[in-house]
Amino acid sequence: MSEWYDFFEELVFGSSDRSVGTILSGLNTTTARTNGLIAGTQEVADVLITDRGSLNAAQDAQDGNITTASQSDGGFTASASPSSANNISAGSGSKTTGSVTVTPVGGVTPYTYAWTKKSGDDIPADSASAATTTFTGSVTTGEYKFAVYTCTVTDSTGGTPLTTTVDVGVSIGDNSVSGIGAA
Repeated sequence: MSEWYDFFEELVFGSSDRSVGTILSGLNTTTARTNGLIAGTQEVADVLITDRGSLNAAQDAQDGNITTASQSDGGFTASASPSSANNISAGSGSKTTGSVTVTPVGGVTPYTYAWTKKSGDDIPADSASAATTTFTGSVTTGEYKFAVYTCTVTDSTGGTPLTTTVDVGVSIGDNSVSGIGAA
């Protein structure tokens, strides 16, 4: 506990040019005090204060009001597995791809998900607000459809939530017409 207290004491009241007191007051003094921090995310010496963080080490560590900048600056990412979804098979009509799962890393749980078309044909996500989805669309005989869908992942950080995106290639088609692809 002493290490946390010393860290926050120096962060807020320290004489460093990166301390909260120095930044907010423009002074280089140990008597600067900060009261009434507004909600939102403010970067201060590689620490983010969110949701009216009190800078009380024990309380903020417990409430999750203080996170390191690395958690939100490039530290919140997502990946898709697999990176594409397709169903190229014989027969026209409705085609459903295999599933794709987006996995976020970093940020604050729980996460929300939103699948939207970025480009290409309409092959809508079957579960547009879930981490795992399939895509379904219809094709006519010999038709192929291609699209890129983006999954936007939002975390539960108070104040200003963090977001990240991942793109997935989607394709469906009917390959039953003879001669397609023949040399």
